[in-house]
Formats: sequence, structure tokens, C-alpha cells
Amino acid sequence: MSALETSVLRALVGEARLSLDSARMLLDEARASASDFTSAPHGEAFALLESRVRQRRELDAASVLANVTTPGGARGVLAEVLSSPELGVLSERLGVLRDAAIRRRAIEALREAAKAIQVGESLATVAERTRGALPILDGAKGRVRETRGDTMVIFDQAAETWTELASGGARALRTGWRDLDEVWRLVPSLHVIGAHPGVGKSALVAGMVRKWTAAGIRVGVEAYEDDAIDMQRRILACDADISLAHLLGFELVTAEAHAQVERAASERQQREQFLLVDDAPGPTIADAIASARELHARGARVILLDNMTCVRLDGDGERHLELEDALIRLRSVATSLRVPIIVVGHLKRGQTDGDELTKRPKLTDFAGAAAWERTCRSAIGMWREGDDVVARILKQTNAPCGGEFTVTTHGPSACVVGVERRLGETQPVVRTYTRRGA
Repeated sequence: MSALETSVLRALVGEARLSLDSARMLLDEARASASDFTSAPHGEAFALLESRVRQRRELDAASVLANVTTPGGARGVLAEVLSSPELGVLSERLGVLRDAAIRRRAIEALREAAKAIQVGESLATVAERTRGALPILDGAKGRVRETRGDTMVIFDQAAETWTELASGGARALRTGWRDLDEVWRLVPSLHVIGAHPGVGKSALVAGMVRKWTAAGIRVGVEAYEDDAIDMQRRILACDADISLAHLLGFELVTAEAHAQVERAASERQQREQFLLVDDAPGPTIADAIASARELHARGARVILLDNMTCVRLDGDGERHLELEDALIRLRSVATSLRVPIIVVGHLKRGQTDGDELTKRPKLTDFAGAAAWERTCRSAIGMWREGDDVVARILKQTNAPCGGEFTVTTHGPSACVVGVERRLGETQPVVRTYTRRGA
């Protein structure tokens, strides 16, 4: 039991260091308390950590241990868990702890009832002692929580946003393309980019990564369709102004092109620290969530998941229900960590190959449309019009939708280098981008 209790404390420290609001929410949902621990030092350590979380005080080792003066006991437990936090498992660990505590109390109550039977007490007494176990078992439901403290948390979050705005900042993360930033509110939540294969989803993702890393913004990418090398190769080819065929060795390069790639590689090397990638194959939704938490813990301010169809969902039931459950979990992670998560998805098949690329998509065209519609904060659909790739905001909660924009790729590398807002559906404005305008 002590191993479990130590693990709970490690998970609490890990969650709090990612997000104090998320840690508090999970504590409320679990309704755990110091009395759930069988070890007194572990219970004392939990009470101290819980108190700091609810006071929105960081769990750094120096300040926590400064408040514990007694040697051994809780201090020793705290020193251990603060030095080795666990990420992404607090909800699970609290659930196991709470379940064990309820079982233990129910056993004690039933033992008292059995003892009453053995010593010949009245049936009324036995019945009363048996009923005493029922409220304990009711605690296993754990679905309802009090809302005490929620109002001030909401106010504190709003105040932080106002401070950011007053200092010239913005809550929404900017992509670096002005025309896109004017219509797309990339706030901490779940967002989706959808299109048929070959339209340019991954090119847009690579372009955003290129923009953000160049601006010194750390980006986390869960690259489950193309691995990290593929994406970085596309970005490098764009930086060097050469084709992917040249970079892959399918075509001979001139001495000048060789020098261009060398210069671009040297510049790109300075930005490698801003790109974090998980490209492990065959992820489950639990893997994807754990990866998102780890990427955020390592400084990612935005997370891109390419592609959702590569993620194995839980269970063997109806896929649309499993997809919705997975998206709800991803959205919860995004809001608790206060980081945008952009998921790339596919559209449903049905038309001929030629029509699919040029068909103007609707939100209902997404594979698992109902799940996306109910869970995502914004949705972007992409299609082709001649040589142009066009995108439209199909959904955007608490912000205007319907905005259209043209994305321009660097042809040889298939990496998006420019975005321009359309002023109208009948007369689109298309700009020809060069590397200078990227």
C-alpha cells in the first residue's frame, strides 16, 4: 500500500507542476483526503501538498520542505516525491487510492456487523451496523463535487487574460500569418484541420512549425503519419529553396544548391531546440494524451497531432463513440494545460478521387463528424481550386466562422509559406509568395 500512496503523491506533484488548476480539479473529482492513506506520514504529506495546490502555490522542493521541520516522517516522504514526480497519472492513481480506502472502511463496518452477530446482539443492532456500510459504499460513485472555489478560479483566469491584453499580449496563440490570425482564434482548446489525402494538411502543419520555431516558440508534434525526419526534411527544403527530390538524392544538385542547403541547415540547427517530436508508431489514445502532457512539461506552447486516424482508440465498440470519448479527453488536457492542441483529421470518402480534392468540405464531411462538432473549439476544412489550396473555418466557438483564406506552398518542398485572407467567395485574393515573403 505504501508504494501506491507514494505513487499518488508523485502524481500529484507532477500534475501540479504542469497545472495547479488541473491538479485542483482532479482532487475535487476524486474527493480524496489524508484519511484515505494508511500511512500517517503519507497522509500528512498529502494534506500539505493539497493545501498548497488549493492556495495556488507552486510545489517546488525548497518552499515545501521549508514548512516541514520535523525530521523523518512526512518530511522524508515529501523529499522523495518532490524529487521524482510522475506525469499524466494523477486521476488514475487517486481513483485506485480512493477505491482502496472505501473497500477498507466497508470491510471494517461489515466486520462490526459480523461481530454483533457472533456476540448475540439483537437483529435490530445487526441491521443498523450493516446499514452503516452502505453510505461508505455510496462514496465510490465519486461523480458529484462541490463548486466551492470555482468562482475565484474563473476570476483569476480572467484577470490573467486582462493583464496579458493590457500589456500588449493576447490569449490566442498567433501563427505569424496576419491574415490567418485575424480570423482564427487559436486559444487553449481542441482544434481540427481536415481534408482529403493530398490536399495539403501536412504541408500546413509543416508551415506552422516553421513559423513558430523561427519565432522562438517551442512546438510539440505528435507525428504519427509522417515521422519527424520527413517533416524536418520538408522544412529544410523550403528554407534552402530546393526540391525534396534534391534533398532525397533523387536528383543531382549543383555546387550552388549544395551551399544553399548547408547554409539553411546551419540556420535551422539554431532552432532545433524549439521543436519536440513524438513519432513512436502505433499510439493509443492514452499514449497520445501522455505525450501531450510530456511535451507541455518540456515547454511546448502548442501541440500538433498528425494524424488522428493513426491513433488506436479504446474498446471494440462503436467507433464514433470511442472517437468522441478520445476527443473529449484531448480537449480536457488542452484546457487543463492551457495549450492549443491542433489535430489533423481526414474527411469521409464517397466521391471519385478527382472530385474529393476539389469538393468544398462541410463539417459533416469529417470522418466521425458528430464527435468533432461536439468537442472541437474550431474546425478548418481544406480543398483545391486549380493550382490553389483554399481553407475555410467551418466552426469556431465564441468567434466568427466562415472566413476563407488561400494557402501558398513552396512548390518544390510542399511546405506552406504564405496565407492570405479571401475578401469574398466570388473574387478571391491570391498572392504569389516567394521565400522573401515567407
